[in-house]
Amino acid sequence: TSWEVVKDIFLFMCSVGCRYSDVEYFKVNDFDFDSSFPTFSWIQQKTSKSVRVPRTDISGLIFNKYSRGKSLDQKLFPRFSQQKFNKQLKLLLKDLKFNRLVSKTKMVGSRKEVVEGKLHELISSHSSRRSFIKNLIDMGEMDYSSIMVLSGHSSYTEFLKYVSVNKEDLMKGSNLYRLGNKTEDEEIEEIIKIFKSLQEEQKEVFRSLVGMFQK
Repeated sequence: TSWEVVKDIFLFMCSVGCRYSDVEYFKVNDFDFDSSFPTFSWIQQKTSKSVRVPRTDISGLIFNKYSRGKSLDQKLFPRFSQQKFNKQLKLLLKDLKFNRLVSKTKMVGSRKEVVEGKLHELISSHSSRRSFIKNLIDMGEMDYSSIMVLSGHSSYTEFLKYVSVNKEDLMKGSNLYRLGNKTEDEEIEEIIKIFKSLQEEQKEVFRSLVGMFQK
């Protein structure tokens, strides 16, 4: 069905970080079958820059599904206009009850405006590229320069437009000087657990030590 195709294309875009303007140009031979480092590569339509992204489980499965029975020079996906794709994507996510409230920044003339709404109302094809970048950042295993190579950005100015910050990101700052990254209650629970595992004579020593500190 068209919804299945829309879902697959969107997940593929989330996995490789491409723009929707690139999708209709993907061919079967854009995939490198080198077993040591399988990748998907293409020329970005917007920047004419070559991009090479490692295969993931998702992009690999979707590639196999749509390349089956096709020659190397055939297009990988059926063609949708971007307008139709976005409309079908919103309907699909509405049907799946993606109702979480989110905010989205958009440019109105020369100023930025924050729009709030349900996820299925605000999502678009470009959300996949933002997800690709945000998820790589959240993994915490790659620096911005490495992520920029995969996303095809040439400048930090353009790249930082894709770096969103949410409440969970800000809350990570509370762990900066936390002992062992644990709360006080977690520390107490661990001490009690250790105490219960001790032999009786060891518990007596523990009580003595605690008494000394209390004095």
